[in-house]
Amino acid sequence: IKRCGYDGIFFTGVSPEPVYFYMDKGRPELRDAAHVWGKDTLDTERILQAESGGASAHVACIGPAGEKLSLISGIANDGGRMAARAGLGAVMGSKRLKAVVLGGRGRIRARRPAEMKRLSLACNAAVRDQAEMITGIMSARVGTLMRILPTQVAMDGKIYIGLLDKWGTAGMNQIAIEMGDSPVKNWKGSNEDFGTEKSDALNPDVFSDCVFVKSHCYSCPLGCGGICRRNGAAEDTHKPEY
Repeated sequence: IKRCGYDGIFFTGVSPEPVYFYMDKGRPELRDAAHVWGKDTLDTERILQAESGGASAHVACIGPAGEKLSLISGIANDGGRMAARAGLGAVMGSKRLKAVVLGGRGRIRARRPAEMKRLSLACNAAVRDQAEMITGIMSARVGTLMRILPTQVAMDGKIYIGLLDKWGTAGMNQIAIEMGDSPVKNWKGSNEDFGTEKSDALNPDVFSDCVFVKSHCYSCPLGCGGICRRNGAAEDTHKPEY
């Protein structure tokens, strides 16, 4: 959004027909989206990128679930990454807004470049200085230990950084369940519904073994995501995320 020259975009009202929003260099447009209404997010992203200048255009869109106002629908971007909590896709669907497509290429400048560089270098150094990780199965037991201990210890983040570097967010699955921060039964469930014996089958090592290249969120030095490739699979896919 900032590369298009704005800090934010607000949508009010409801379109009578499906539309998508396009902006490049400060020229906003609402375009007809009938040809992508009903398509999934992967197809929608590919089609709208092709219409809007190729891979340099970035797309946030909904699929059929968002169009039908499903309360667990999400907003997708970058080939399947999701903003999904609280039914965000249904908000776009309620406005018949299929997608937001942004093609801006303006530079985002820092007010204090020297200080920004100093902080960035410090952040990069902190990411490289991380703890060695235990096995994937043991990560579930760590969550159990954190749940039953009467007190918790303040940590400097090195363990968490190491966990993300080795497994990505999939390494947080059972730990989060044990701490009550996992969407088991739409957050009504607990470790009693999904115990460590079930988590063993979701050992995060399984999801890391097939990664052939890491993927990064914008400007992040860690790169906890990944692109997976399996023998016999029709196409590559994002590594599963918590």
